[in-house]
Amino acid sequence: MAAASAVALTGVFAAANAQVVVELEGPLNSYVAADGFNGTMTVMNTKVVVSPDTAFVTPTKTRDELFASNARNSAGARYNVTNWIRGDSYYGRNPKGVLGATVIVTGVVDPATGVVTAQEVFTDVAENVVLGVVSETKCTNAECNNEGDFIRGNGPTGPVFIPNKDPRLPANAIVDAGLFELNLQGANLNGALFGGEGYFSQTPIHPVDAPAEQAVVYWAFELGDIRADLLKNKGIREISVLRIRCDVGDRLEVRGWVHQPVNAAGISTASAATGTIRAIMRFPGATDITVTNGAPVAEANNAYANYRLRGDVANCADEVEVQWLTGPGGAVLASTIAPVDRLRGDEADD
Repeated sequence: MAAASAVALTGVFAAANAQVVVELEGPLNSYVAADGFNGTMTVMNTKVVVSPDTAFVTPTKTRDELFASNARNSAGARYNVTNWIRGDSYYGRNPKGVLGATVIVTGVVDPATGVVTAQEVFTDVAENVVLGVVSETKCTNAECNNEGDFIRGNGPTGPVFIPNKDPRLPANAIVDAGLFELNLQGANLNGALFGGEGYFSQTPIHPVDAPAEQAVVYWAFELGDIRADLLKNKGIREISVLRIRCDVGDRLEVRGWVHQPVNAAGISTASAATGTIRAIMRFPGATDITVTNGAPVAEANNAYANYRLRGDVANCADEVEVQWLTGPGGAVLASTIAPVDRLRGDEADD
């Protein structure tokens, strides 16, 4: 189960002295390390034991990914558990690491001692979200992440957005309403609708040469409009996934967008998108589950088309490969892989 969004857990009760599945969402008060990979967190006065088997996750990265890539913090140490939790301070924050941040812990508790053994620890530091309209932009490269680049929203006194460059929670690429990456070098986004998610800095960090104001250090920033004129990959076809929902033994649903090749102005250089959408879930040592029944529905000057795929499935994988085909059994025009949101039966769409 991914802890990225807290859900009500159904208690699993057995015989006396058995362990019980729990979930905690609250501030991380302290961490005492036994060594680089083992220790005890305190979350809302609850002792939480972590180990090399505990998954540490943010919205954009996992500790295992960083450790496997040999990524290192400012002291040159690899991201073991201790460095992840209380290593470098996040930009604009005073506490070390994620101390004081909100964490979501899933694991099991021993009712006799009250100690939780963590299976996963998720944090986004703080979930601060702003929706509105862009009022000022400075983007000197395609990703709008050069030093000094920023986007301001909701007027001259609205919050400034700066991308998070911490390897534990790096910002995703800025995308449009179709979730396609954009080239923002020199772009004027004023007047564009947006949604940004990150944490609000505790100290002034903008502008970089004379910091006078706090900023939202974001890991996700999306424009609310289709912006084919700003597409990073104008000359090719792409497919995106807005959401994958899977209910074990019931239904798989995938929604998203495709786009045709476009010219510099964002006008399609091809006819309206047609074809078929196929979803493939792969299981080690077992047969793939394939659903092929979606079709693009063109809009926005034939540049973009949305799709929806639904089908009955016996099981759910952790991720799905979604393909755009020329037709049933045809050639693959574009593909992407996206994670699955698991649902209880009463949450599935009709």
